[in-house]
Amino acid sequence: MDLFPLADGVRSVPAAPGARRYDVTIDDVNRRLRAVLAGLPADQQAGLITPLPGGADDDTDLGPALAVCGPRLLLERDLAILPPELRFNSTRMFGVHRIFAAKRWVNGVNGYAIAPSDFRPGMSVWAHSEGGLFRNGEYGPLAEWLAEQIEPLEALVADRTELEPELVDRLTQQAADLWEGIESDLPDAQPRPSWDHPGEEWSGELVAGRPHGRWTMTNAGVVVREEHYRNGLRHGPTTRWHLEDQVKQQYASLSMEQLEEIDDDWLESVRGAVERVGVFVDGAAHGEFRFFDKKGRPLQEGRYVRGWPEGRWTVHPEAARGLADAASVEYSAGIPVSWTIPPLAFDAVQVERGDAPAGPLASLASAASGVILVDCAQTSEHDLAEGDAQDLAGLPGLLVVGVHPDSPGRGRFGGRPIEVVADPAARLTRAYGTNHEHLTLLTFLNGQGSLLGGSEKLARLRLPTWFEPGGDR
Repeated sequence: MDLFPLADGVRSVPAAPGARRYDVTIDDVNRRLRAVLAGLPADQQAGLITPLPGGADDDTDLGPALAVCGPRLLLERDLAILPPELRFNSTRMFGVHRIFAAKRWVNGVNGYAIAPSDFRPGMSVWAHSEGGLFRNGEYGPLAEWLAEQIEPLEALVADRTELEPELVDRLTQQAADLWEGIESDLPDAQPRPSWDHPGEEWSGELVAGRPHGRWTMTNAGVVVREEHYRNGLRHGPTTRWHLEDQVKQQYASLSMEQLEEIDDDWLESVRGAVERVGVFVDGAAHGEFRFFDKKGRPLQEGRYVRGWPEGRWTVHPEAARGLADAASVEYSAGIPVSWTIPPLAFDAVQVERGDAPAGPLASLASAASGVILVDCAQTSEHDLAEGDAQDLAGLPGLLVVGVHPDSPGRGRFGGRPIEVVADPAARLTRAYGTNHEHLTLLTFLNGQGSLLGGSEKLARLRLPTWFEPGGDR
């Protein structure tokens, strides 16, 4: 069954009903933008769609898509599509992303990042904050993003046949000021990244120059992905596996002669647990998908319909900070419409105490504005410099609690006595551990039990400037 039939060489992806998403191609966007430009005389385009300095766009991924848009500032959205010589990359979260558009915020640049999509066709756009973090989840293919950006301009042209000279002058100056601010906040430009990772190799059959049939990807000599293609589109079952870090290290240290002697069966046997399983139809995820951590424990599971989440998705504690029990999210046409979220571990997990009744962290911290959890898995004594530890623990309203796998009692933190609670079922670890195996040396929670951060090396550090006792990021 073809969910996304080809017509005149173009595959159209249905938009999610009720969502602000568009059933468009790059050619559609270019035609719409030409119509906007045609509807505004040159003297009236100033400010609304302001050309920025920049030459031809030779970016192999973005160039064809932005051929008509070019480097421009869209004042209606306060958005600059950056010239190639000003684009930069980010490696924060989920691999490498190319920042190709930016807005100005009070404390820096908020940009839009582009990277290949795992679940939907084409390149995907992600929101990128001035702190270097990405919004969770895909925004959508580049054509959909561009269509939404030019929508206000289309409306403006439809509603107003002529712009007053005073308005044009004001918009022109506003555009100049806005661009100056954006440009001053941009980090140094970088060359376009490669979406391929070192050590990864794909193999499979090409038919008429397009992948067809079973394809596999190896990393450090081990098959870590298996996908099926039809006419260049992912179509059929897909499986990914985790690759254990020690395998990468062992493989990297071998000589060419040793590599030739490696037994293929051994390589398969040292592959890690399954990371995800599911099915693609005509290039988009369609059907049940399941995701797992490196120990094979489920992270999330649910169903896609034509690339959009649909129905109930289960989110297990290993996939979400603060949870001790599974949560669920209900999707309708790709849009989350309801949530079932259990109490945080802060409120729900009963911890053992040496000289007091068992209770949740919330009961211990009822009068505190924040909590520092100290990892006591190895020892109840910690080697932080006493002054540093007391500076951290002595902030107004903060409670310091040690956490041990099975032995409640008392401990010391920088020379200061602290209570140590026991968490035999490791439910706090699942909820707040940075890798869900152990807590960091110090883990910071706000007064409601939300994770704020932590570090293994805090002997000479202070809390980040964004930490406010009782507050959040």
